[in-house]
Amino acid sequence: MLTSAYLSLSFSASFILRWFRCRFGLLYRAFGSRCALILLSLTIVCLQVFGVLESLRAIPFQEAILQYRRSEAVITYQREIKSLAPQHTQNSFHPNFPYLHTPSDICFHASDYGRETLPAVVLIKSTVSHQEHRAVIRATWMREMKELNIPVVFLLGAYGHGNNSDIDKEQETYGEIVQQDFIDHYDNNTYKAIMGLKWASAYCPQANFVVSLDDDFYANPRLLNQLLDHRTALLINQPYQLVGHVYENASPYRTWFSKWYVSLADYPWTHWPPYPAAGAYVTSMQLIRLMALEADHVAYLRFDDVFVGFLALKLNVQPEHDDRFMLSTRTCRIELHKAIACHTVGSPSTVLWLWEHRLDHNRRRLS
Repeated sequence: MLTSAYLSLSFSASFILRWFRCRFGLLYRAFGSRCALILLSLTIVCLQVFGVLESLRAIPFQEAILQYRRSEAVITYQREIKSLAPQHTQNSFHPNFPYLHTPSDICFHASDYGRETLPAVVLIKSTVSHQEHRAVIRATWMREMKELNIPVVFLLGAYGHGNNSDIDKEQETYGEIVQQDFIDHYDNNTYKAIMGLKWASAYCPQANFVVSLDDDFYANPRLLNQLLDHRTALLINQPYQLVGHVYENASPYRTWFSKWYVSLADYPWTHWPPYPAAGAYVTSMQLIRLMALEADHVAYLRFDDVFVGFLALKLNVQPEHDDRFMLSTRTCRIELHKAIACHTVGSPSTVLWLWEHRLDHNRRRLS
């Protein structure tokens, strides 16, 4: 790979030099060696900044697959203690953050005091400052989720300044905040996802599925419930299920100025594993339990959806693609009648519009 990078670099530099000679012959003869050095330096800088050199030096993903095998902790759990909720392991890659809020009985009450299973529990990744997002969700599709006996909780980190009083009041009012003591920041979203895995395993084991959503997503509870019914029927023969908008053969961003830049030091492979987009996906509870354990044995990645993809890879589970999990708001507006969930690009007003538009469509169809 390193040889290929140098060959590519040499070819690029020689091409630039030939072009420069052709266009500016006199200047080249006068300042040839100096210009060559400058052009070579600029070529190297550009190739590095735009990620070409790092991409050429990346290790083929097939070699990564050989390194990602399920941990002994998961093997032991599957063999001996299937009935128990996974616990935090001492040799974990990640800190064991204390809970600030954990509604431990929300699924217990929803399932008639633990006497029956639940179709699912919905985990919504939110941010402490997104009170408006949560208010719109509570006023729209979350109400319908509760009518379908599907409990909903919000996953939060904490304020950096330590004053959590507004979240304390919100939890006291609604009782559906799951919060741990890490700074609520985009780069900590994977901690939020791990928190969701472990909370669901410990406090909602009677749910057949876990629905993971971001707070800028609209969801159609009726279509989601149809999907859950279909997937529940498959659980006997397919206990480990992961469904969403799946990316196959996606590559890390190597461009330095990208928001999603990943260095070779952080991730040396050419591709990501198959993974469901983080905003909306459905996972069977049996797989959630294994993921909660396996999460302790996978190094931290700030992209929570890719992290979930690695958990699935280690557990030999192939994520399944479903077009009804839509990442384009425009597509969702056009095909709202079949969207299970769709991205609204961070706009609570769009969630409200989609909800009202669906209700109007249903009323017109019934009239």
